[in-house]
Amino acid sequence: VVTFTKVACPFLDMRVNNVALKREYWECAEFRTRTIARLRKLQPDLVLLSMSRFAIHPVRNADLSMAARAAALARIVKALPDGAVLLTDTPDARRDVPSCLSRHAANVLRCAVPLKAAFVGRLGRLERLASRATGAGVIDLSSRVCRADPCPVAVDGMIVFRDSRHLTATFAKSLAPDLERELLRFLTPSAATPATPAATPMRTAAPSPVPGMPSPRIVSPS
Repeated sequence: VVTFTKVACPFLDMRVNNVALKREYWECAEFRTRTIARLRKLQPDLVLLSMSRFAIHPVRNADLSMAARAAALARIVKALPDGAVLLTDTPDARRDVPSCLSRHAANVLRCAVPLKAAFVGRLGRLERLASRATGAGVIDLSSRVCRADPCPVAVDGMIVFRDSRHLTATFAKSLAPDLERELLRFLTPSAATPATPAATPMRTAAPSPVPGMPSPRIVSPS
């Protein structure tokens, strides 16, 4: 697995501002250009792309709409090697969860978040629109993060959020089987597709998680 990441840099073909720097985020544009070039050179078996919906601050007013953002994501997907999959953003807890839990240790349900609030910002809409335009796959684990309404912030003895928007490492790790199952949908050849002798096998970089299946090289810009 090769990872590319840059803080507050949405992977969109769009000029964006950086709120902390209080200016246009030129470095983000350069990061996108260099990352796409590197991906084309690597030619991975799959590219997993994710970003925070709250980090998108367009420079131009014309790019404020969801349609414009989805079109910008679609242009990026078309520039990537084949096999791009879009991972939707996480739900939003709307509050600092550890602080809330410390105040309500005797009743953690008081920190639960209504589903409508957790899905604020039209969660998943960006990825679905870009998928329709490009045919890219979509992985949405939001129903595994928010398993009920209201959305619990502690599950099976694990705290879900480490602040208002980021998952704790422990809970994120617990989602590994769900993520693997979703990834295999895009990595495993369809049973309906006849095998061809000329097909190129996936590159092996680590022991296979599934018997008989080679481990893919997955690249994840975020």
